[in-house]
Amino acid sequence: MERPKRRYVPLPDAAQDRLEERLCMTTSQLAGGLPGLGQKQAMAQSPQSSNVAGFGSTSNPYSVRREIRIERVPASFLQIDPTQRIPREITSAIQDDLQALMNTLDGRSQYNQRAAMNQLFRAMIPSNSVSAQSIAALNKVFGEMLTSAGGNPSTVASLQANMLKASQSAMQSSTQPSFAIMNNYTFMYYAATTVGYAIPTPPAPELVPRMNQNPSGDPVTSSRRPQFTGRYQQGMIVEILDVSNGNVIARGTSQTNGRFNIVASDVMNPGVYTLTSRGTTPGGETSELSPWTTLTITSTQATSLSRG
Repeated sequence: MERPKRRYVPLPDAAQDRLEERLCMTTSQLAGGLPGLGQKQAMAQSPQSSNVAGFGSTSNPYSVRREIRIERVPASFLQIDPTQRIPREITSAIQDDLQALMNTLDGRSQYNQRAAMNQLFRAMIPSNSVSAQSIAALNKVFGEMLTSAGGNPSTVASLQANMLKASQSAMQSSTQPSFAIMNNYTFMYYAATTVGYAIPTPPAPELVPRMNQNPSGDPVTSSRRPQFTGRYQQGMIVEILDVSNGNVIARGTSQTNGRFNIVASDVMNPGVYTLTSRGTTPGGETSELSPWTTLTITSTQATSLSRG
């Protein structure tokens, strides 16, 4: 027997601006990071994420590898409503759109757009049929939301076109088209905003002040195992790289206060180094590289460094 589905239930008007708090079917949580079924599956895929404060919640969109969330799209549509038949070429095109949206979204959609989507959902709830006009209106608001959040307009337009095709397929095959279409769009809003959210870039490598023999210019140190410091998002991994060869020379985790202090893993020879840094999630995803910093290590005898 087919398990019962949970339909969208709107919140009171005072909370209508927060799509992420909508009481929607649990399978939409497969977009990643929401509590419940989706989070349990996400933690099974990336167990490290459950040990980091903030991971596994909508407040931190890096809890599950973005590639995994994109791979789940066809299965997620099927779980939203097993009776809807969306051709594989459409879901493949949607996956391509999500890939193109990666690292482009940098904010939330505007209040009036979220309110408009909620209003459309409320109008669709009483009926189990959906008009072409209501789908067009929903598709339009969906695109406006993603564009205002930073999505590339041409990529968003492609996603809109493919979501429109998915909705038309749902109308033709689903036994509950209004249910399927509303939750398809809710799921895709979550999916697009989580896979598109850029991993923040850490600051340029900074030598700890006590080691710097040239505080007024490019850092100079006699330590063969220099120590770097800075601030970055709690729980994220910071890596310092040698630009000349791409090797990671230091690696550590930003602490609860957002501060990191990491020591070079190996003894470094005297010379001039060009360094950069990047952030890495526990799942292995990386940020853009930071600006470069030049570090000079003198030939003076190495300074001892306490790890305490």
